[in-house]
Amino acid sequence: MNLNNESKERSNKVIPTNSSNKANEPIEDLKFLRLNKWGNYEIDSKELFRFLEKNGFRSYFISDSSHIYVRIQNAIVERVYPKRMQDFLRDYIETHSTIEQETKELALSLLMESRFKFFSESQLSKLKPITLKLHRDTEKVSFLYFQNCAIRITSDSIEKIEYAELKDFHLWKNSILKRDFQGFDDNFKDFDTYQFLYRINGQDKDRTESYLSMLGYLLSNHKKQSNVKVIILNDAKYSKIPNGGTGKSLTVKMIDQFRAVTFENGKAVNLNTRFLFQKVTENTDVYHLSDVMPNFDFKRLFSIITEDWGVEKKFKDAHNIPFALSPKIVITTNTRIELKGDSAKRRSTEYFLDKYYTADFTPMSEFKEEFFTWEDPKKWELFNSMMIACLQLFLKKGLIVNENPNSKKEELISKTNADFAMYIESIFPDGQGSVANVTKAQLYENFVSACPASVISELDFRRYLNEYCFIYDKQISEKVMKVNKKATRVISIL
Repeated sequence: MNLNNESKERSNKVIPTNSSNKANEPIEDLKFLRLNKWGNYEIDSKELFRFLEKNGFRSYFISDSSHIYVRIQNAIVERVYPKRMQDFLRDYIETHSTIEQETKELALSLLMESRFKFFSESQLSKLKPITLKLHRDTEKVSFLYFQNCAIRITSDSIEKIEYAELKDFHLWKNSILKRDFQGFDDNFKDFDTYQFLYRINGQDKDRTESYLSMLGYLLSNHKKQSNVKVIILNDAKYSKIPNGGTGKSLTVKMIDQFRAVTFENGKAVNLNTRFLFQKVTENTDVYHLSDVMPNFDFKRLFSIITEDWGVEKKFKDAHNIPFALSPKIVITTNTRIELKGDSAKRRSTEYFLDKYYTADFTPMSEFKEEFFTWEDPKKWELFNSMMIACLQLFLKKGLIVNENPNSKKEELISKTNADFAMYIESIFPDGQGSVANVTKAQLYENFVSACPASVISELDFRRYLNEYCFIYDKQISEKVMKVNKKATRVISIL
């Protein structure tokens, strides 16, 4: 006998005459299951949805026109889908209900038969909507949520909070970490994760502090339109051939141990599709665009950096995530992204990592175990302490910027020639100085004298001069003046 026929046969079966239930009365344990006047079972839709609501299932509007389904238990919110509700009902009937076995089987058959009727979008819209009062960070205070308690973090204090104190707020279930808070250990700088960050920042204390403030910025889910930034993680050594392996992705994985990170393959991302952010959910904290290409059009992100996020999934209605609840953005790249204009620079902050590790010498080679797989609770405590310290640093000093000292020189070499870069450095040490009223021909002759083995043509040399001025923010001007009583075009570089 097939399932459909079996379901129909069971659902039409008359209740045994010795049943204590009367017609039109609900079964006490399952009030949505009633006997009709013919002695057959039927599902009362109103009571079914009341039962689901009683057990925490509600609809949540993420915009005026779009909603999702959630289950709330002790103020902990989890997104659910219709199948999860069906599974809950089946499990309840099978394991929690006190009704007799024959009645359970009939109830399960009815649910199976009616699943498309009661769990369609039009029917589930009958679930009462709920307004979530989400617990969030503020400009001065951040929170991390562990299994055993929450942690309230300010620039100079760390305080344990029992979840009972947060009973007036809602928390997304995936924001609660699957580990306990053991305490704060000031010796975290001796631990592997800090030493890793110290190494990829050139073993420089100032650069490391700057990098730690960036981690704190991404850990805080508070957003302010006046200072929101896209974080861009680069290799310090510029190369036309992408190498990677400097620790950018491992850095983002550190954030992923505390916040909800949505990963996007930057190599394959299509910035022109309206489904660009379809992986982003209502509880995404950080959006990671990984390994973007040199032609990445940064200005396409302008509209979401300081505004609401428009999210559209395939075959679903589009909706907006309010700016205050939208993710922060981190981009990792093995090449340079062109940030043209003040608007792009104002909306971004770049960090540059040294090539300390190689394909043969990895963090695993040095520290003898993979990060985040520690079995020793003390190692988790040290890692947690480091990340809490990052939050405190950000809350105290904000996002600290520490420009890569080699970035301009590396970019110049990649876009011109090593001989030209060496020559121009002799004229403008560290980008300082100026020249006035010289001809391009004179500069080229001087270059040939300084680098006789170079094969750069005079045409390329002139183009390289323009590249240099663009990279180092130099002003190049031309004018005609008399040289030896002859009208001559000269340039000045200031």
